[in-house]
Amino acid sequence: MKDLARSPAPMAASSASRRLIPSMMTALLLYAHCSGIYSSRRIAKACGERVDFMSIVGLDVPDFRNISEFRKRRLRQGWRVQIPIAA
Repeated sequence: MKDLARSPAPMAASSASRRLIPSMMTALLLYAHCSGIYSSRRIAKACGERVDFMSIVGLDVPDFRNISEFRKRRLRQGWRVQIPIAA
């Protein structure tokens, strides 16, 4: 019989508590900055309205709080982006 006390608790349904893939968030922030969108709220809005942003997030619109927290954590860590150059 499965021990329910040791099983992980299910994640809450709110989008603010969802964990997002770092590579997807990095791509989203880079694309948003290249498109001239810097606000977390505007990035989240674009993810729900614009097809180009939807293609990055896979129709799973992140909450503006997640975008903001991801950006803060990465900047605190000294965000380094490695871009491979094809020879």
